[in-house]
Amino acid sequence: MKQLRSSLSEGFIKIGADQKISPDVWEDLRVLLAFARAGTIAKCAELLGVTQPTVIRKLAALEEAMDRRLLVRNTRGSSLTQEGEKLVALADQMDRQVAMALNAATLDHSEVAGNVRISCTDGLLSYWLAPRVEEFKAEYPGISLELYSTNEPPELERREVDVVCSFLDFQNANILSQRVGFVHLIPFVSRSFVSQHGMPDADEDWSKYPIVDHIAYRDMVAGFADWMKLTANSKTKYVSNNSTTYYHLVRSGLGIGFLGNYAALDPELMTIMGNPAHTVTPLYVGALRVLHDDPSVKAVVEWVHETFERFGDPWFRKTLFQADSSELDNMAPNREKLEGLLGVNVMTHNR
Repeated sequence: MKQLRSSLSEGFIKIGADQKISPDVWEDLRVLLAFARAGTIAKCAELLGVTQPTVIRKLAALEEAMDRRLLVRNTRGSSLTQEGEKLVALADQMDRQVAMALNAATLDHSEVAGNVRISCTDGLLSYWLAPRVEEFKAEYPGISLELYSTNEPPELERREVDVVCSFLDFQNANILSQRVGFVHLIPFVSRSFVSQHGMPDADEDWSKYPIVDHIAYRDMVAGFADWMKLTANSKTKYVSNNSTTYYHLVRSGLGIGFLGNYAALDPELMTIMGNPAHTVTPLYVGALRVLHDDPSVKAVVEWVHETFERFGDPWFRKTLFQADSSELDNMAPNREKLEGLLGVNVMTHNR
C-alpha cells in the first residue's frame, strides 16, 4: 500500500496506487460523522442501524488509516480528540457538499432560492452583468442578487462576498475558479474629440493631446507599458478611479482613453487605427469550494461564465476583435443594451 498525504485533517490515508481514497475509508468517515452527531457509540449504532461492535471496529480502522488517534476512550465512554474534531469538521463539509449537489440535480431553476453577493469591477458590472440581471431573474426568480463594484476583489475566505469576478487568478486551494474570457484595452477617442483636436496618429507625439487616465493603469505599470509611454508627456490629464466615470469622460470628448474593445459598440467612440497600445488581461470568476455546489451560488457562477463567454462573444476572445461598421450593425442586442445604459439612441447614429 502507498501512503499519500491527504487534505483530510492534514493526516495520512492509506490508499491504492491509483491515488484514490478507498470506499472503506469513505464508509468509516461516515461512521465517524454519525458518532459526532449522535454523541455515543450506542446512539451512533442505532442511528446507522448497525451493532455497537461494528461502529467500534470501523472507528478503529479509520484511526489506523489516518495514523492518528481520533477518539479518547474511558469508562465514561468515548470522545473526540483534537484531530478527531478536525476530521469531523471536514467530513461534515463533504457531507453538506454532496447534499447540495444532489439537491441541485433535482431542483428546477424556478425552485432554486437564496441570496448571492457578487463582486466585479465597476465597468464590467455596469455594462455587462447589470444589463443581464433581468434575464437571470426570469430564469431564477428565487435568487436575490447583491451586486458590488470594486477594483480590489474582496476576500472570499472571509465571506465578504460569495462570488468574485476579477482580473486576478485565485491562487488558493480553497477557491474554485475558472477563466471566463479576456479583456482587451485599446485607445479610443470620441467624435467630439476628433472635431476639436483631429484624429491622433499612432506614430505621432501625443503630448499635445489631452488624456483621460485611470488610477488602476498606474498601479499595473507592467501591463500598461505601451499606454504609459504614449501618454507620459501629456500636459492635460483627467484621472478617475471609477471605470464608468472614466468611460463617460472619454465619451464626452475630454481626452484619449484606454477602453475595452467593446466600447466600439458605442457609435460616439472611435478606435485609433494601428493599435498604438494594447493590453490583454484574463478574466476569472471564483467561489469558495464549500459554496460552489450550493444551487444558488452555482447558478450565479454559470451566469457570469455565460455572460462573458457566449453573450460577450466576440469581445472577450483571447485574440483582439475589432469590428467594422457592417459587423457592428449585426450586433443589435448588445447595442440595444448599451443604449439603455447610456440613455441615448445608439442605433440611429451613423458610423
